[in-house]
Formats: sequence, C-alpha cells, structure tokens
Amino acid sequence: MNRTDTPDLASAFETAAYQVRLDREWYTVAIASPLPPMLHTWVTTHGRHGVVWIITAHNPGGRRATAADNQLHDRALRDAVMHRPWHWLMARNRDPTGQWPDEPAYWVAGPDADSIRQLAMRFGQAAIVRVDERGLSLDWMP
Repeated sequence: MNRTDTPDLASAFETAAYQVRLDREWYTVAIASPLPPMLHTWVTTHGRHGVVWIITAHNPGGRRATAADNQLHDRALRDAVMHRPWHWLMARNRDPTGQWPDEPAYWVAGPDADSIRQLAMRFGQAAIVRVDERGLSLDWMP
C-alpha cells in the first residue's frame, strides 16, 4: 500500500526535522531543503552515485510502538547496517510538534535503492528518505 494516501502520515514525514551527527555536531535538514555544505560533501563523497538514505526501525507503519519494541527493532537495524560494507552516521528523526518521541535513525551510504528498500520493508517502514546533492525527498514503500 502506498502511504501517500494517508495525509497525516505523509505530513509527519514531510514536516519532520531530520538530524545527523557529523564530526561531533548535529545538523538539521528537512524535506525539499538544500543540504549544508558539510553534509553535501559527505553525501557526494560516500553516497553510492551521490545518494544516501535515512532509515529508522522505530514505529513501523507509522504506528506508535512501545519503547521496548522500538529498541529491539533499532538494535536489529543497527546490526544489519553495521554488518554491511556501508558508511553510516548516527541520526534522529524529530517531530517538530513534539507529539512523537525522537526516532534514532541512520544515514546510510553505499546500498543501492533495492537493498535499502528491502531493509526498510523488513522493518515495516512506510517510507525512507533519499538524500542527494539536491536535498531530501521521500521514497514511499509499496
């Protein structure tokens, strides 16, 4: 099911603050916004064909999960990311309204689109975020 037909879920993804930690600093970016120079450099240097992905395992399907379930899924995702030949950075997805807790996430450089989509679907994610030199865009799961 394409999640773009769920206005609340689409709005949550589109208005989220996506943060990544690079060189001990947190950078905040948003959908359809340009990347700060440091992130632009990291994406173009490490990304496969200049593309990096933001993925989380929290709150599958856009439904609130328990803290214990989210931690369990996050550990499994971290293991999956770390055991592949990919570059990655710690990240978090933030709800600017404060209605949802921060979601730990990963900026992952190296996978092709099919591999990262399969990983996202394995963890029940409604969408992942594609990051390239133009900025961020949503990639909805089928």
